Amino acid sequence: MARDYFDTSAIIKLYCVEPNSAMVRACVTPADTFLTAQFTFAEYLSAAYGWVRRQESKMQEAEQLITLFENDLPKYALLPLEEVVIRETERLLRLYAVTPGLRPLDALHLATALVENRRVPIDAFVATDNDLRQCATSEGLKVLL
Repeated sequence: MARDYFDTSAIIKLYCVEPNSAMVRACVTPADTFLTAQFTFAEYLSAAYGWVRRQESKMQEAEQLITLFENDLPKYALLPLEEVVIRETERLLRLYAVTPGLRPLDALHLATALVENRRVPIDAFVATDNDLRQCATSEGLKVLL
């Protein structure tokens, strides 16, 4: 039973078919504990509605994917956005925003995982963004994918 942190890009791949979906699904078992940030559902909503805006998906399809994740939310341990996470995010951006190009929401995910890892160790960080994965590795987390 693993205790893994999932960023939004990895969670999306659990609910729809995209590049790397099979690899993300292979990383999990039903007995695993799924950790993610409290703001992940809002980021997931933005992604789903972005597909509609860009005409990559119909509204009905986006709503179905939203409902699937929303119904599974009780399975996730949602980690709060605390002051210590904000400070950690700022530290990460100072280190990695230029090279390799860490973005703010990715920095928030990584900071959330790092703060949680200090409290109770996590087994792995699951993300599909290469820059985020590189930063997580640099910060000492085991990265899956």
